[in-house]
Amino acid sequence: MSVHTRLKSLSFANRLTWKVLGTVLFIMAFTLAITFFAAFRAMKSETRGRYLGMMNLVSEKINLEIKRMEIGAKNVFDEVGHNLDSPETVMAALEKEIHLNNDVEGYFVAFEPNYFPQQGRWFEPYIHKTKSGGYYTDQVGSAEHNYLKADWYLRAKTEDQGFWTAPYVYKDNKGYGGVFCTYVMPLRDNEGRMVGVCGADLLLENLITDLKKIDDESRRDGMMNIDKRYRNLDFYSFIIDRDGTFIAHPEEKRMMKENIRSFVDNGKWFGDSESVIRNMTQMKSGIEPIKVDDVWADIYYTPLQSANWSMAIVVQKRVFIQPILLLLLSLLSATGLGQILVWIICRRNIRKETKPLVALTQSANEVAKGNFEAPLPRLEYEDEISNLRDSFATMQHSLVKYIQDLEETTTKKAKMESELNVAKKIQMSMIPNKFPPFPKRKDIDLFGSLTPAKTVGGDLFDYFIQGDRLFFCIGDVSGKGVPAALMMTVIRYLFRSVSTRFDDPKQIVEAMNDCYAADNETMMFCTFFLGILDLKTGLLRYSNAGHESPYLITSEVERMKVDPNLPLGVMEGMTFTAQEKSVPDGAILFLYTDGLTEATNKQETLFGKERVEESLRHALDDGLTDVAAFVHRMTDDVAAFVKDANQADDLTMLALRISLNN
Repeated sequence: MSVHTRLKSLSFANRLTWKVLGTVLFIMAFTLAITFFAAFRAMKSETRGRYLGMMNLVSEKINLEIKRMEIGAKNVFDEVGHNLDSPETVMAALEKEIHLNNDVEGYFVAFEPNYFPQQGRWFEPYIHKTKSGGYYTDQVGSAEHNYLKADWYLRAKTEDQGFWTAPYVYKDNKGYGGVFCTYVMPLRDNEGRMVGVCGADLLLENLITDLKKIDDESRRDGMMNIDKRYRNLDFYSFIIDRDGTFIAHPEEKRMMKENIRSFVDNGKWFGDSESVIRNMTQMKSGIEPIKVDDVWADIYYTPLQSANWSMAIVVQKRVFIQPILLLLLSLLSATGLGQILVWIICRRNIRKETKPLVALTQSANEVAKGNFEAPLPRLEYEDEISNLRDSFATMQHSLVKYIQDLEETTTKKAKMESELNVAKKIQMSMIPNKFPPFPKRKDIDLFGSLTPAKTVGGDLFDYFIQGDRLFFCIGDVSGKGVPAALMMTVIRYLFRSVSTRFDDPKQIVEAMNDCYAADNETMMFCTFFLGILDLKTGLLRYSNAGHESPYLITSEVERMKVDPNLPLGVMEGMTFTAQEKSVPDGAILFLYTDGLTEATNKQETLFGKERVEESLRHALDDGLTDVAAFVHRMTDDVAAFVKDANQADDLTMLALRISLNN
């Protein structure tokens, strides 16, 4: 049995208890989730800020140290450049400077070939520290050690500026050596001429010692360790060169032997090791989740621009996850105890308060069966249940009357709808609806469409042929519904009646206006366009009463010029103007009411005259010549524009095409 089915079989009191319990559980769970995620984000943000600050501090310290060594080396080399009188003065200057700079392991000067002829082609004096703390001097330039072809020598001459070499391992025959990095720059004499290349050696073991010292101090202070059980395991720092080789690392076995690719294992959920490798070797900064030595961690990395290296701090994720898990466990325990207390209290109180509903339910069942006179129970308290009982009593008395009123209203509504449908059929029967209307004539073709906004509307179009002349009109009565439909009937009757007595459009419109305005107490005016087309000559005589300008479609779409006369019915005795237009063979006249241009979509954007003209041009470009096709194309374009929006106004279109050669 499903949970929903079980709930349906429970009593109201039990269901209410479980729903209250569920609501409380949802609120507590929601609060718990917000608390957990807020604490998680705060801890994560605090941890990131802490380690970013540490990384920036260490990187700044290393950069300053490297920059200090660069400046010191430049000063030393300037001093050497002022003592180029003899090999002895050069060596004396190097010995003096190495005593003054404890951070430097050694200095060398590699001279241009035969700079000191007595020293031969290769002369490279070198002084460096010894294990005992003293200094050792040597001339290392020789055919075997041909520094003239060394990359660092050629690069210094080419770039003409100082740079740090890639880390390298060096060990001499006296047991002195280690991992070094050398700052190299060209040496110039007092006249600015380049006489060789000089360098200052940095022992990277000192850099490693500094990194370990900083890590140990942070752990000892407790600022970077959340759980003492994981001391010395939570984070550590390392440095790589441009190729990804470890320069400094807590595990010395990895230095100068392993590459970062063997250090990072790509994880499926926590980052892309290729991105870490690429960014660090390209001297970029960032924070990314990765898997390091089979342990998930965050890696914080930044470039050491001074030496073209990259530094990183690896922080295991448990550093900030463990306290969050402890908090979550505490919150879950408190939530569970709270739910038990809520269930006990709600079950007892709800059962007591809902007992009166049982008696009221029995009475309500009798009323539902049709026994509207069934007695209702008396209740002790004046509360919502008592109000419900009074409502049932009122319902008993009013239900019968309501049913009677509903039957009467339904009957009246059905009768009204039936009458409106009959009125619609009568109105639509008055509008031409057989097309083509003159199947035996080849000189004229017409097609019209009328779509009222309500059951009936106030738009109209009509036409008839008298001799070789086509009388046609289109109009739009103000308003909608039954009143507009009645006035539309009057306008059509006046058109048919007056047009048989006059053949001048001006006289016809003026006579129609006088008749219509005489008894127009409702002041419902009508925009109206009347035309008389000579089917032999193509001469169109027309008069406009405030209606939309028709379009003449030949090889292009032309909006006809009409005089701005007032609509029909405004006042008696008004004067209207008549105009003429020659309609060429095969041309199409397109007439419409403002329901076309004012068709509106759900964004309340009008279809507009621009879209009307665009639709007519597309139909013309598609080679349409049938008048019905033009009207159908316009109908489809309007429907595609308004989509599901309600029709706000009656929509009427009339298209006619003349063929003078038939």
